[in-house]
Order: sequence, then structure tokens, then C-alpha cells
Amino acid sequence: MTKNENDYSLFRGITRVLIFFISCFVFFQSIFSSYQLIQKKSKVYQEEQRLRQVEATRDALKHDIAYAQTDVFIEQEARNKLGLMKIGEHVVYIHNEQPSAIGDVEREELSNQRNISPITQWIMIFFGR
Repeated sequence: MTKNENDYSLFRGITRVLIFFISCFVFFQSIFSSYQLIQKKSKVYQEEQRLRQVEATRDALKHDIAYAQTDVFIEQEARNKLGLMKIGEHVVYIHNEQPSAIGDVEREELSNQRNISPITQWIMIFFGR
């Protein structure tokens, strides 16, 4: 082999190695870019879902605000929370005839027996009859 042929084969070997490394770099870079693209699409999808939830919450709050500005809502709140009534209306309270707890039964019995001293009432509550 002549020197030119030897230099040419060395050049071809180096070129092949360089082409191999460049092609490996491009291949792995494209895989990495694809992976990043998939991650970004996933993030965009998650944020779109979150945006839809926030928009639904916003719409519900707008509906609640619009309802709170109506006369029906204001009247209900005035009746329920403030105890107000319209002119000519009468409030009727219905007493629950059955006490809700055992303590209420004992208290009701004791209040009916007004002639018993308070100390005796306490003893009856704590120690029975």
C-alpha cells in the first residue's frame, strides 16, 4: 500500500466512526425529544382538566351569586336566619311532644314537680329515684 492509500483508508475509518457517533447522537436526541414531547402533552392535558374544573367551579359560583341577588333568596334568608315575616303572617311553633334524649325526659319530669327542692332534683338526676 502506498502512503496515499493508507491515508485514504485511515480517513475512511475516521469518517465512518464520526458518522456512527453522529448518527447515534441524532438517534438518542430524537428519542429524548420525543420523550419530552410526550411529557409536555401529558402536562397540557392535566392542566386542561384542571382548567375545566376551575371553570365549572367559577360557573357554579356565578350561578350562586346570581341566585343570591334574587328576591326569593333574600326573602328565604330573612325568614330563616333573621326570623322576619311579612305583614299579616303569624309564626307557629310546633313543640316536639317526644323529648329527644333521656336527659330531656328527666328535666321535663323535674320541671313538672316544682315542689321538690333543687338538691333533691340533683340527687334524682345523678342517682335515680
